Amino acid sequence: MAGGGFAAAAALLLAFAGAPSAMSDSGWRPERPMIDALETAVVMPPGARPLAEYRRQYGGMLEAGRRVIWGVFHVPGIPGLPKDELPVAIFDREPPPMIQDGGCSVVTLKFDVSAQRVLWIQCNGEA
Repeated sequence: MAGGGFAAAAALLLAFAGAPSAMSDSGWRPERPMIDALETAVVMPPGARPLAEYRRQYGGMLEAGRRVIWGVFHVPGIPGLPKDELPVAIFDREPPPMIQDGGCSVVTLKFDVSAQRVLWIQCNGEA
């Protein structure tokens, strides 16, 4: 991503890092502008499709006192998953577990809100 676009996305994420949101015992619900900024900054792993081609689920979790966003992306049409879901769903916890294989049909992301960085993003393994 070009430096200016990343800087703008990082600034927006920082602005929301301390923003109030719904909290559960171990989770919190990221706000949509925070997700939009994250999606602007994310770089998909090698072999993955463009982000817009995936259905995306995000959820906020507290880990060692830090806010992290978990993301699970999957291509539409995977057997066993709803066919008419929204392009983006946001939860107040880690997104529900999905299949463990599928290669780049399923991509998982972990993002540290305070540090404003992707901790990892990867395609699932192959069965």
